[in-house]
Amino acid sequence: MGATLHDGGCTFRVWAPHADAVAVKVWPAAAPVTAVLARDTAEGYGNACWSAFVPGVVAGTDYRYVVTDGARTTEHVDPVALSVVYPNWSPATRDDSDARGVVTGQAFVWASPFQAPGWRELVIYQLHVGTFAMGVPGGATTVSHLIGQLPYLQDLGVNAIQILPFTEFGSALSLGYNSVLPYAVERDYGTPDDVKRLVDAAHAHGLAVLVDVVYNHVNVDDGGRLLPYSLFAFDGWAPASNPCGIFFYGGDEMATPWGAPRPDYGRPEVRRWLRDNALLWLEEYRADGLRFDSTKCIRRRQGPCGDQCCGGDIGVGRNYGWELMQEITDAVEARQPWKITIAEDLDGDAALTARTSAGGAGFDAQWDASLGGAVRAALTQPDAAKVDLDAVAQAITGPLGSDPFARVIYVESHDEAKARRLPDAIAPGDAEGWHARKKSMLAAGVVFTAPGIPMLFQGYELLDWRPWSDVVPMDWSRAGRFAGHRRFHRDLIRARTNADGRTRGLCGSSVSVIGANPDTKVLAYHRWDQGAGADDVVVIANFSGTTFPSYQVGLPYPGTWYVRINSDASVYSDAGDFAATHCFDCVADLVAWDARPWSAAFGLGPYALVVLSR
Repeated sequence: MGATLHDGGCTFRVWAPHADAVAVKVWPAAAPVTAVLARDTAEGYGNACWSAFVPGVVAGTDYRYVVTDGARTTEHVDPVALSVVYPNWSPATRDDSDARGVVTGQAFVWASPFQAPGWRELVIYQLHVGTFAMGVPGGATTVSHLIGQLPYLQDLGVNAIQILPFTEFGSALSLGYNSVLPYAVERDYGTPDDVKRLVDAAHAHGLAVLVDVVYNHVNVDDGGRLLPYSLFAFDGWAPASNPCGIFFYGGDEMATPWGAPRPDYGRPEVRRWLRDNALLWLEEYRADGLRFDSTKCIRRRQGPCGDQCCGGDIGVGRNYGWELMQEITDAVEARQPWKITIAEDLDGDAALTARTSAGGAGFDAQWDASLGGAVRAALTQPDAAKVDLDAVAQAITGPLGSDPFARVIYVESHDEAKARRLPDAIAPGDAEGWHARKKSMLAAGVVFTAPGIPMLFQGYELLDWRPWSDVVPMDWSRAGRFAGHRRFHRDLIRARTNADGRTRGLCGSSVSVIGANPDTKVLAYHRWDQGAGADDVVVIANFSGTTFPSYQVGLPYPGTWYVRINSDASVYSDAGDFAATHCFDCVADLVAWDARPWSAAFGLGPYALVVLSR
């Protein structure tokens, strides 16, 4: 489908089942040329397509379809256009009435062979194109400008970036979740080749790239203004029961809390359109995985619960949204099984990551907010006696089934950062003070040492406390002002990825809670991969403001246990106000403690995290 270049010209093919005639208008020069398309067939679309070969068309040529249905003739941007231009647009007029697709070529030369890290070592950094590089002097809101910040991420130690959606949206600024044309790169962010250059550069810096895709709705308007380049009533068919046309549902299946309309998953052609979009990012752009926005709103109708999709299944007798997800994950599994698919569902439903052969949706992982939520609740609880360590311990062990790497865990995602960032929630009015710094480190420390795939949202490592939006750029001055805070997160990530070869247990799937003391508010847990004393790690987290000069902890094995991280260390304080509680390497004694045969005593600072290994 779409515009396919050949020697001497281009084939245009489009799905328009109700059209009486279709033509393509191309702009090889100032004046357009129109070519008539003939009825055609295409895999997945049956005989409802139209196509024609147009000689003389080259990469960079603008084009638009002219669709006739009865007495109605309208012009439309290609539903699979990879790039869009607006010849009449200016900042003053914002005239998008003459929107056109752009024929794109295959001339990009990839320079960086890449093997993504294994999912056990994966550490994700979630970022937004329009704000991540904006704060750099001379910074811009383009994917190309992101390339200049890749060394920063490489040095931080993350090995994957998850980019908020960057496909064409109708508003001047956006978080990315109001896409109008899911195949087209947002014009203000760059071109398809710019995205490829970003992916290639990320790979050269050892960073996998995960693309955030939105299939629960596709916008056709901007603040109530119908966008002339949207897919609204694409081929003229738009009955009162389904005014948005062939790509979308009508009735009570049309709306979602995040926008409307919802794609019509009941149509095999629409499912194919979305499936091929997912494969485009993985194959044409060489992305290393996909994050699927609000899969709950793909599989369920909007319900009475307000901002969630808690109604019935999408479809009558069949859940077509579920089938869409299965078709996409099956296609990825068949073609590039090493690439990760992640669902943002937030219902904790293990069926999302069950294999499709067992009736599951087939995702490799799903977002799990339970651990981050329990940690945030504990660290923002003003009454120390009410800190619920059991909730944190239960969330560490994971509710989503037997595979801990089937969940992505985090303190903040873009959603939490929009509402209220953790440092401000911890210490309102003093979000850069001692409590905010100590507790923010502890929160990240617990999440990054628990089983799962950890994720940071941009700026967390710099103690950014401002509510985030698409007009709040990264404050890069904080990289110097909070160098100690950043250093802690760098060291934490190195421990999580076993970069120094001493904390392999954090890459393992096993965890056992050693103790969750309701009186001291100290939580300890054991992590291992192969175990048997070979790669074991013990984590001690003090959720209290008390300093313990000598805190006894049960240990799984004898021998010397070395302190790999102590968040109370002075090097992590940017104000010289950490206690630097002495926490030394210790030899385990044959003294039973916490139901373990060995134990040792360690110094434990207030709100401190200590990571030990043999």
